[in-house]
Amino acid sequence: MSYVSPLRDMRFVLHELFDVAGHCELLGNGLDRALVDGVLEEGARYAAEVVAPLNRNSDEEGVILEQGRVTTPTGFRKAYRQYCESGWASMTGPIEHGGQGLPQMVACNFHEMLMRDSRITQLYEGTNGIQALDLIRRKLMGDDGAELATLQDELAAIADGQCDREELAELAGAVLARLQEWRTLSATVLDRVRENPEEIGACSVDFLQYSAYVLLAGLWLKAAACAQSALEAGSGDADFYQAKLHSVRFYVRRVLPRASSHREALLGGVECLMALPEAHFAF
Repeated sequence: MSYVSPLRDMRFVLHELFDVAGHCELLGNGLDRALVDGVLEEGARYAAEVVAPLNRNSDEEGVILEQGRVTTPTGFRKAYRQYCESGWASMTGPIEHGGQGLPQMVACNFHEMLMRDSRITQLYEGTNGIQALDLIRRKLMGDDGAELATLQDELAAIADGQCDREELAELAGAVLARLQEWRTLSATVLDRVRENPEEIGACSVDFLQYSAYVLLAGLWLKAAACAQSALEAGSGDADFYQAKLHSVRFYVRRVLPRASSHREALLGGVECLMALPEAHFAF
């Protein structure tokens, strides 16, 4: 089965949701919409024609370790050489040092083409745990939650702006309720970790997961607002925008409720984690 990059969705996110060209104009780096689209199209071609065909022989050959030397499956060396020679490895590097000076927002779309189906980032032992600890100890505690509060306010402003739109009012209300819950939970977490540092390890992963669910809800609502505006303007791409509205409804009603389990888990506290005597771990 051939791989087709979701370029239409990527353009929607970059141009309609976040206006990447407008941001780049403010930065003065000369990056416009046509150039961004050109990068995406070339990235899609590389992913489909060079990387995707490696999947089959990767499974059939595997990686070989022989006499202390690792050999990758056929095609990987050539693909990596092309990756470097085409400049994909230096997309966000400073121009004065040989990079392309592209914003991370553009580069991450290319990386998604290469790695969107790779689940190893969730399987690396400790990866999520380390990021969760960093979120609590260095970021949340580092400024007493000020940056997080700013983000929550920005998302709330997006939701507030949709409350008077009949098609989006219910979704906006659900997102606002979660944002308020997130604020309360953030304050509770801060109080607990200040009082007992062991709470950092006890609640960090669940707080990270909870935060991600609510953050995505806010961004999905922003996507729905863009889609609804396009439909009201008589867009000729109505099916695409209708699909976005269906997606946000699905997320809010079927996925976002999973955040509640993480909230309940982290409120369970640290006591039960450390209550089992060491000798009893054998049972």
